[in-house]
Amino acid sequence: MKYLHNHKKGQAATEFALIAPVFFLLILGMFDFGRMFQAYLTFSHASKEAVRYASLNAQDGSGIRSIAINQIANGSYTINPQNVVINYRDPSSNKIIATCPPGCGPPPLAAIVLYGTTGQPSCPSPRIDCNIQPGDTVEVTVSLPFYANTLLIQNLLPKNFAVNSTTVTTIEK
Repeated sequence: MKYLHNHKKGQAATEFALIAPVFFLLILGMFDFGRMFQAYLTFSHASKEAVRYASLNAQDGSGIRSIAINQIANGSYTINPQNVVINYRDPSSNKIIATCPPGCGPPPLAAIVLYGTTGQPSCPSPRIDCNIQPGDTVEVTVSLPFYANTLLIQNLLPKNFAVNSTTVTTIEK
């Protein structure tokens, strides 16, 4: 009987050595998932606030972008203005009629990139006026690359994994 009891002395250490890496990987993976979820909630809130402002001030592209950037800064993130994309769509066709790049002013007047075949700003048919009007939709997309802290989670995620949020609303005035 004494022989069987002495044979089990290393059992707990062996079980711990087998289970500990999996346990710590799960704990660190939960931290990474929590960081990713917190980033998504921050970006979702920022895009909602920006599109809310845009529904009443569609002509103020730089104001829309600055609201999104400020909301993200409140969530302790730093974002490049190129990661905030503002698109204007015709609701009947759902085609993009204009997009507002960083640093643009009012959409019909300043640095709006309108989709056409020539180098000059132009609109796709059937819209020929290029004015952003009530009833059109504005879409704000906020995105930022996400880098996991856990090496295994980094290998599981796609190489260019980004957390993003898009919000769309109708322009009121």
